[in-house]
Amino acid sequence: MTVPSAIKKIGFCFLAHQAHTRHQLPIAAQLSFFSGYNVELIVSTEAALSELNSLLERYQGHNCVIRIVSGTIFKGLAGRLKRRLYPNIRNVINHNKDLFLSYDVLVTPHSNLDAVFELDEKRKIKYVCTFHGAGDGDIGFDPAFSRFDLLLTAGPDVDERLRLEGVVHGKNTSSIIGYPKFELVNADSARLFDNGATTFVYNPHWARELTSWRKFGLGVLSYFASNPQYNLVFAPHIKVFDGYEPSDLSEFRQCSNIIIDVGSNKLMDSTYTKGADIYIGDVSSQVYEFLYFSLKPVIFLNAFNTEPWGNNPSLQMWGVGQVVNEISAFSSAVENANKTHINYVGVQRELVGRKFSKMDVTPGVRGAIAIARFVS
Repeated sequence: MTVPSAIKKIGFCFLAHQAHTRHQLPIAAQLSFFSGYNVELIVSTEAALSELNSLLERYQGHNCVIRIVSGTIFKGLAGRLKRRLYPNIRNVINHNKDLFLSYDVLVTPHSNLDAVFELDEKRKIKYVCTFHGAGDGDIGFDPAFSRFDLLLTAGPDVDERLRLEGVVHGKNTSSIIGYPKFELVNADSARLFDNGATTFVYNPHWARELTSWRKFGLGVLSYFASNPQYNLVFAPHIKVFDGYEPSDLSEFRQCSNIIIDVGSNKLMDSTYTKGADIYIGDVSSQVYEFLYFSLKPVIFLNAFNTEPWGNNPSLQMWGVGQVVNEISAFSSAVENANKTHINYVGVQRELVGRKFSKMDVTPGVRGAIAIARFVS
């Protein structure tokens, strides 16, 4: 690998909620071991800062420098009053424009650097996206990603679709590196309950137009409250409630077979997807993380789609399990989850194999090499 003739300043952006942190920290930490690169982690929340400091302990001797940034006082106060998970990203960037424009390369897990693109009129900076999932939803293939110079993907499934949809084109490139988040997953599964019963995890998506929470959520919780022979972990995307638990969930906390978690790091560190026996969701890419650890039963709650979905690439995941269209059919899906699982094992195995590239070299190292080669 060629070392750059001049030291390159690489900024990894941690400007949103901490669910994104694990998707690019391994790359940053590994790149910091390479000569010729100054690696800085740009952080805007205490939650992300705490997470980074904890995870960096796994990379003894790393050379990452943390840069804490904030927006204007007014915007910061408004965000806190609205209980936002993180400060307005555009405001943070514009308030720290000299810092952001000082980098040779900026790396982000999301298409959230619009304000930097506008400031960097002559495109002096190279932009890298690590993504923060390996799902099928349209959001992961947004044309906005086509502005990035290098896209780091988890496996051939996503990589090929990015090319098919023109997100990867003649003026940028992509590199398959595997899934960095898995580099940080604990080897042992956490024991979620002590009763020996089958454990379901319910993980609704956050987007209003896609989530199953509004149509199915309380019905799902009520079902498990009335059926203590099963366990349930209610683990929504952290943006469903922005980390604050609504009052209508309090009654379910009294159930010994139900765990309610709307804001802890366990939502992000694979504790629940690795420890559960059966997955309930809608369109979250966490279903693939669940299946990565073991091919197990899956139930999808369709709250928004009325058209045939078999050939819809954004609903590809629905082919790996039962799809429930109404809450009245939910109990049957639960009771038959293990029996029907055999029908989906082949599809699960094939799709998971294409979602996550595996090699002896870790995804963090592969990502660091991809960036170093691109910069060189």
